[in-house]
Amino acid sequence: MRIGHSVSCAVLCFTLAGCTSPPEIQSDYDRAVNFQQYHTWNFAPPAAGSYLTIQQRYLQSAVSYEMTKLGYQRSNQPDLAVNASLLQQKEIEQEFVPAYAGWGGAWDWETYDQTPVDWTHNSLSIDVVDVHKKQQIWQGSMSQFAPGDDNTLTTMDIQHAVAKIFERYPKTMK
Repeated sequence: MRIGHSVSCAVLCFTLAGCTSPPEIQSDYDRAVNFQQYHTWNFAPPAAGSYLTIQQRYLQSAVSYEMTKLGYQRSNQPDLAVNASLLQQKEIEQEFVPAYAGWGGAWDWETYDQTPVDWTHNSLSIDVVDVHKKQQIWQGSMSQFAPGDDNTLTTMDIQHAVAKIFERYPKTMK
């Protein structure tokens, strides 16, 4: 009995852990651009009337770290402007589970119970723009679905995601 209980718990934990989709990372860049011509960067100016949330500050910190690691210097007169955004969207999906009804035997019929399932769709997007030409030269993004409606992302979650996206940045001055 004890072994059966342990196996059931292990299967349940494995199933729940497997519900989060693997992150989908995408990037693209202008292949005609020589990335070695750029030496400075800063964040794109915020929209009028906007403010930085706690998660946006985490995001800016992570982007700053990655840009410095690539060899860029932060400047008030930058060659590159970086715009990073985080979007979290709650989604509800209907799950249909077979259920049987009837009197037994040949008189049974199959129905479906509907159960709402909450998901959170996390999207992170980073754009790098040539300030002088006003053209985007690189973009990277990550998208992932997670079960539940808890949209709390820690600084470690954001740092990890930004690092994974920047792995696809064209190699420059390193």
